[in-house]
This record gives sequence, structure tokens and C-alpha cells, in this order.
Amino acid sequence: MKKILPLLFLFLAITWGRSVSAQAYSFVAGQLTYTETFDAMGSAGTNFLPGWTGIRFAGTGTVGAVLTMAVTDGSATSGNVYNVGASASEERAFGTLGSGTTVPQFGASFFNNTGSGIVQVSLTGVMEQWRSGSNATANETVIFEYSLDATDLTTGTWAPLTTFDLVEKLTGSATAAAVDGNLTENKTAISGTIASISWAPGASMWIRWTDANDFGSDAILAIDDFNMTVTTGTVVTKPEPTNYPTVLSGHGPGLNINTTWTDATGAQLPDGYLVKISSTDNITTPVDGTYTNDELDLSDGKASKNVLQGVQQYSFNGLSEGTTYYIKIFPYTNGGSLVDYKTDGTIPSVSAKTQVILNRQNFETSLTPWTQFSSAGEQTWVVDSIHGIDGTRCIKMTGFVDTTSTIANNDWLISPSISIPGGSEPVIEFVSAMKFGTGIEGIEIFASNDYEGGDPETNGSWTDLTDQAVFSAGNWAWQNSGFVDLSAFTGINFHIAFRYTCGTANAPTWELDNIVLTNNTGVGMKENTISRNTSIGPNPCSDWFSIQSKQTSNWNVNVYNVVGKLVLSTKATSSEHISVSGLSTGLYSVILTNPANHIQETHKLIVE
Repeated sequence: MKKILPLLFLFLAITWGRSVSAQAYSFVAGQLTYTETFDAMGSAGTNFLPGWTGIRFAGTGTVGAVLTMAVTDGSATSGNVYNVGASASEERAFGTLGSGTTVPQFGASFFNNTGSGIVQVSLTGVMEQWRSGSNATANETVIFEYSLDATDLTTGTWAPLTTFDLVEKLTGSATAAAVDGNLTENKTAISGTIASISWAPGASMWIRWTDANDFGSDAILAIDDFNMTVTTGTVVTKPEPTNYPTVLSGHGPGLNINTTWTDATGAQLPDGYLVKISSTDNITTPVDGTYTNDELDLSDGKASKNVLQGVQQYSFNGLSEGTTYYIKIFPYTNGGSLVDYKTDGTIPSVSAKTQVILNRQNFETSLTPWTQFSSAGEQTWVVDSIHGIDGTRCIKMTGFVDTTSTIANNDWLISPSISIPGGSEPVIEFVSAMKFGTGIEGIEIFASNDYEGGDPETNGSWTDLTDQAVFSAGNWAWQNSGFVDLSAFTGINFHIAFRYTCGTANAPTWELDNIVLTNNTGVGMKENTISRNTSIGPNPCSDWFSIQSKQTSNWNVNVYNVVGKLVLSTKATSSEHISVSGLSTGLYSVILTNPANHIQETHKLIVE
């Protein structure tokens, strides 16, 4: 594949003539060093310096959203990126504090305008700790990485440079409190060298630090006196990879497609792999010299992801239910405008199908049709109106009353009766968050095929499924459970239940959200799951639909799109028109709940 040079020259002609103000620095011949003290932020500045930015890497808010930088002397307690330094001092540093709500990621981009390749990057700086953490056993690390093909902090392939991580200095502290990061005992000189790289002229390099939500109250770690020096030389481009990867496979538990493969071998190994997925069998082949960035917005039914050589797997999440997806994988060498894809011969490909949704509960309106039963204690499971995923509702349970009072509790949250049709691999997944506890203390998940009501401690036999699920590690960090196997309950009616327990000495708070049950067979969310007393029509529809029912009561109507987002919530009587004029064309799930008896029925709806 010899298309690189013409494309490269065209790329250089464009980029050398453009503005590069978006970069923190543009290296030019004779000016190969960039230094940043961060003092230009000022003692009260909340604006990022040119080329620098910070985003929410994880947490309960919108992932990827640009953060609004705040100012602190180390006393801040909220997750964010910070202009940090002593109060009113012009001596500043750029720092990060992780929490369950916001786990930050920050960094900057740099432009090679030297007219030559850059073959080495040398970094120096100072790690300053401005707040001690509350957990003496959690040695916090803010991880450093760099990329030659990223276009922002979230795209591209990234490589670590561990010597430039921000590593907690006050590791023995068990108290979260502000400290003076300018003191010698609270800072560490750091350095690192990125050797033998191929940073092409006219291309950018991105760097980033990624925080974590460690257990307990986190430390504030910051970078100061940052220095980047580059060395120019002849960039040596690698030829395309010799071989494709082998043993490509795809498997669709839930609404995910897990893709795995065995790394390519041969005289020229790949630097990475471009994995492309589509709901139609029409995946386009990438072109040499044009790097394909990560694109994970599946609203058009397709996506792409770059994966480093050696990783050998990637999971595409949030796909449409009951849909066959096609996957192809392309190994490549180099990056940016020098990327060289292998596209000849037989390209590895595979297809996989997502499961269908049988039951879903986001608790956006109430606990119903789930019910809670308090076997002991005064507290009960309740709906939390703001602390769910992305600020939505969730359910919460705790035995905590105040700083002087904790009540022993034993409380169950029980699903309505569920029936899984014949088939294989039914699974349930959910997300959880916790604080004021350790491990999976206080939370369990069960299933029963003979529970008929009343106190679950004495009624029904319950199968413990807890060891199949992954629960939150604490500090309000949301954790996906993974897939809990329900194959033992295929073809029978059963209940799912979560049990919360605590004593008088310790009472963790647990939150649950986005409970989804899926299976390999069926045509979508199970229709008329309980009483078959209702239908909806017209279906398909374009402007409205109505409920046809043997009952005359009001119905609570919740409409969800294929990724589980609530897009319409209303109340309606039988035959009353429910407008869908604001919905896009596609497949939706309509959940009808009778508020009088809490019976729930689910229907598919196609909007044209």
C-alpha cells in the first residue's frame, strides 16, 4: 500500500497553513521546548490555559463533558479539575480530585510544525499533593498516557508512561485534609522519556492524566513546572502488518457484543487494530493515510474503535436489542497521516446477535411494579430522585439515621413475576453504587420460583446469585454488575429480589439502577407479561397510539427507546390518544402500569 506520501504532502499543505491555536504549543524549528508553570491561571482563574482541558472521565454526570475548573487551596471535597495553590497566591498548579460523581481526566495537545519528524519527547515536572486522602491503604495514582492519533482526550490509541504518573506522596494519611503542596515533603520531581516515536510533521500529540475514584475521600494531586522537550529526526514508517489477527469471534450477552481475537504474528507486527461494527453488512474499508478515529455513537447503527496490539478484545455496549451486527477488524501500523492498514486478502469478519429485552426497570416514576418488604427495621427501599445514572432517579436503601443513630435492617426489593420463554442464556444486569461500607457488605441478589408473597424470609425458596454479580466498591462509584445467569429459571415464573441487611454498628448506603433482563429468544420486550388485558394501536404508528383495555382505569405510560432511555412518560385512559410526534422513527418499548393493582404490561411499538 504506497498511497502514504501523496496524502501526507496534501495533509502538510493544509495543516501548515492553518491556525494551531487549539494546541498548548506548536513546536517549530529552533523552538523545541515548552514550559508551563500554570501561574498564568491566576489565584482566582477558572479558565483553562490554551490547549489544556479537563473532562468527566467517569461518574454519575455526563461522561465526556468538559468540566468547569474550580479554585482551591486543597480544602475542596468535590470531584473536579482544580486551579490549586495557597489562597491568593500567584504560584499555581493544575490538579485533580476524583469522586463518585466526577472522575476527572485532563491534558493538552501539541503540534509538530518543525518541518521534520519528532523521534523523542522528554518530559519533566513536579507532582504536588494538596489534599491528603482518608484511606491509608489506597495509594492513589493519576495515570499518564500519550497518543499520536487522538483528536481529543477520549479518541485515539493511548500508551502509558508510568514514570510520569502523579503518585500520592502522603500514603500513610487516614484523614482527608488540605496540605501545602509547595512544601518539599508534599511534592515529587517526575520525569520520563518517550523514545523512538514517529511523530510526523503536521500532526498532533495529545497527553492526558486520568484520575480514579479511590475508596474513601480522595487526595488532590497536581502537576506543576511542566516541561516538554522534543528531538527532531527522520521518522521511520513501518510497512503494513504482515498478517491479520486470527480467531475473531463475537458474542452478544445482553445488549453488548464482546469481540475477541488472537494477535497477528509475522515479520511486521501491527501497532493496533481498527474494529468496525455495523447493523448492516456493508462495512467500508479504511484508507491508508487517513486515520479512522474512534466513533462510538451507534445512533446510525455503526461504530469503530481503535485497540492497541496485545489487548485482543473490545466490547461494544448499548446496542439495539435482538439485532444482528457485523464486525470486521483491520490491523495497522504507524498512526495519524502515516497510518497503513492491511486490507488485502480475506479480511477477518464475524457476526453476532444481541439479546432481546424481557424486562426493564429504571425506577423513573416509582418502585412499582417492584415491591419492597421490610422484614426488620424502620427504613425501607425508596426512590432517590437525583442520584441515579446521569442524574436520573434510582432506588436507595440504608440503615443510617444520623451520626449518632444506626438501625438494624433486613429489607427486600422484589420484582413482579417474570416468565422467560424457551431459549438459552437469559441474564440480568444492573448498576450499583455504595458508600459507608466495605466490599459487598449489606447487599445480595436472589431468585425464587415459588415465592407467592409475604415475608420472603419465611416464604419461598431463594437461590443466592450474589457471587455472580460485581457490586460497587464504594464512594458512590457506579458499577455495572456484569451478567448474572438466569438459565436455571427458563420456562417458569420466578421473582428476582435484592436484600439489604445491616446491624446497629455499620450501615452502608446502597443504590440500584437500570435493571435489565435479556434472553436470546423472543421478539423484544415481553408483551402483555401479566394479564393480557391490554393492547396498543395503531402499531406501527406515526402520530399517536392508544390503549385498548378491558379495564377503565388510568394507566401510567412509560416509553423507552432501544438503549433503555425513558423518552415519554404520561398517564392515559383507554382509547385516549398518546402523541408520539416528538419521537424519532424506530422501535420502542411501552410499559403500562395499573396504579390500582400495580399490574404491569409491556408492548412493542414501532414509530414510522
